[in-house]
Amino acid sequence: MIPLQVERHAPLKTLALVLLLLMPMAYRYVVLPIRTQVLLQRSLKEHKAKLSAVIATHLDKDGITSYSAMILKTARGGLLAHKLIEKVVVLTILFRCESNFLCYNYKVCKKGKYNMDITWYGHSCFRITERNMISVVTDPYDASSIGYKPLKLKAQVVTISHDSPGHSYLDGVNGVDYVLRGPGEYEIGGVFIHGTMMYNKKAETPKRNIVYVMSFGDLTVAHLGDLDHIPNQSEVDAMGDIDILLVPVGGGAGLHASQAAEVVSLIEPSIVVPMHYQTPHTHLSLDPVDRFLREMGISTPVEEDVLKISKANLPEQTQIVILALKD
Repeated sequence: MIPLQVERHAPLKTLALVLLLLMPMAYRYVVLPIRTQVLLQRSLKEHKAKLSAVIATHLDKDGITSYSAMILKTARGGLLAHKLIEKVVVLTILFRCESNFLCYNYKVCKKGKYNMDITWYGHSCFRITERNMISVVTDPYDASSIGYKPLKLKAQVVTISHDSPGHSYLDGVNGVDYVLRGPGEYEIGGVFIHGTMMYNKKAETPKRNIVYVMSFGDLTVAHLGDLDHIPNQSEVDAMGDIDILLVPVGGGAGLHASQAAEVVSLIEPSIVVPMHYQTPHTHLSLDPVDRFLREMGISTPVEEDVLKISKANLPEQTQIVILALKD
């Protein structure tokens, strides 16, 4: 008689499967009601981005996003990995909970929706918008002084790095509720803005320049204004982690190409958007953006009409994005 061969790890696999099947029930009837009640009492507007980031970090890298597929993968592996259990818990909450709040955020992460739009209007002027948050315009210019088309923008907040026709023309922006002109910490409409003084050193007398770090939910943008020198390490550390860096690269009163490249290496952002450089639309004497690209070793940069980005779609390595001038 041929002896019956029993798979050595069968009991362990069975135990793993049973435990995983029981876990959703425990979470649904014990933990989930409490968590759901708390989440529903919070503001959708304030916590949507944060929850999206949490869910995105728990999505399986292999693309396994269904609860049943996760159980099968674990049972076949025969081991209960701690991180895998954590993913099952999160996915269970997503698929079992009847809250539209959670379901909406799962769809945003899974489909890679873009939450933030950054549009360039020339020189150092951008319009930054985030879904369900305020809009911010940086350094609006007087077209009669520097070139480009006259601005006709709308935003609730305007940041001004320094007083100059090329950086502080408020008549080009409508609907403004707040104008930020100096250092300090501000919270406006769910956006946290930190202004830091970094005096320009090229002039005989140091001139004011405010660097603004803006946190829109889980995305952080830094606008360096007319920064003309390489900040020290303590100044870089004070800025924190930067996702998107708006950096002057054309010289003049701001950083020239090699300095800008060194600043990028110090800050290590995910995305770099050059600004303050020579174009056919301005009569300022600045260097073209090509010099900065050569310093960065970039031959073919990414070009976009508008930068549309979310935390889940940030590149793993620093990426240079050249924005088209918005008409």
